[in-house]
Amino acid sequence: MIVNIRPSAGSGPNPMAAMEFFLEGMSPEAIVEVKDRESEIRDLFQRTMEEMTFDELAIAEGKQLLTERLRQALNANLTKGKVRRVFIKEAVIKP
Repeated sequence: MIVNIRPSAGSGPNPMAAMEFFLEGMSPEAIVEVKDRESEIRDLFQRTMEEMTFDELAIAEGKQLLTERLRQALNANLTKGKVRRVFIKEAVIKP
């Protein structure tokens, strides 16, 4: 997933983030729902990532905050279960 993120003091005018995620569901139904609604979930993740600044995502605490925000947003939209954790498999942040 490639997203433009908010500029900050440590970035240029158009910072970007490229990330790959894994999800851990509390039930198989939750993961099936995520797969069935993949385009909607992808959009939800992109909108959540766009709200963060380069400086936030450049540090480990910011990435942890992002995964927590993604988990909360995802659980607020799922109807057949919950996601226990969101993991970042790969992250590339461009200033």
